[in-house]
Amino acid sequence: MASTAPAAKLEVFQASIAVERSYVREVARAVLFTILFHRVLGTLSKPSTIEVCGVTFPAPAERELEELVERKVDLLVKALSGEGRTAKLFVTLYPTPLPALPPTQRARQRPSTPSATSRSASPNTADAPSSSRSPTRPASASAARRHASSIAQAAPAAVTSALGWFSASARAALGGGEAAGEAEGTRDEAQEEEVRMVEAMKAQGRAAWEGWCVEFEVLSDAVGMGGTRSRRSTATEERLRTQLNDFLLRSLHFAMTETSHIPPITTAELMPYGIVVLIDPVTLPFTVPKPVIAELKTFPAASVGARW
Repeated sequence: MASTAPAAKLEVFQASIAVERSYVREVARAVLFTILFHRVLGTLSKPSTIEVCGVTFPAPAERELEELVERKVDLLVKALSGEGRTAKLFVTLYPTPLPALPPTQRARQRPSTPSATSRSASPNTADAPSSSRSPTRPASASAARRHASSIAQAAPAAVTSALGWFSASARAALGGGEAAGEAEGTRDEAQEEEVRMVEAMKAQGRAAWEGWCVEFEVLSDAVGMGGTRSRRSTATEERLRTQLNDFLLRSLHFAMTETSHIPPITTAELMPYGIVVLIDPVTLPFTVPKPVIAELKTFPAASVGARW
């Protein structure tokens, strides 16, 4: 019987980072590692750090987490393939580890046996008449002409197909036209299991207790900056360093002060909570409220159980 108690308020951390393309991968890795470091809360065998643009970030050096981060960073980089594009990173946390999902309809279908299919589609050549053993060899001059004509007609179709594939690839690379919609579909396919998990948790009435939403915007290199290349590079790094320090400060403040909603740990696993990471999903995993950001100028005071 489902509980009638009202669901607890979902705490959401929000941030926005504008970054030049050359820094996207490094910044995305640092951001996701920081979130996981604050909320994994399990036994970390090798706590570590990474540095981006002179700013040091925490990084839980666990293979399982590293693989998750690299997979999601790859998706984020692809989502930001077009100039001026934005993409959002969503991290959703559930009170207990995620359950196993039932197999999809495609997985339930038994794959056909290639050997049986090929045997049924291709008759035994030993039993076939001699005239059918060499179908590509024309039996007469008229047959030869028909054979040559069919090849000539097939060639333009093959070229058109190749050009069509190239055009689609070029559109996808440039991030314009129909390729944007195709990219979104491909992105959701790449994280199909996570999308299904969010839907399953909603269907079971299992609410998340916390969400992180970080928006990334790709800027043109050295946007709005004049002067020499070295000056532009220095200004770019300073601007990025300011944003990274702000994210680091606010994420630490959130993790250390917003603690009343954190559920008790019921397992000794590395990730005691269910964690779902999504990049620009079609359906949002949680409602993102209007951001209310208070400016922070100092790090929060250390408290009992602080990670830093």
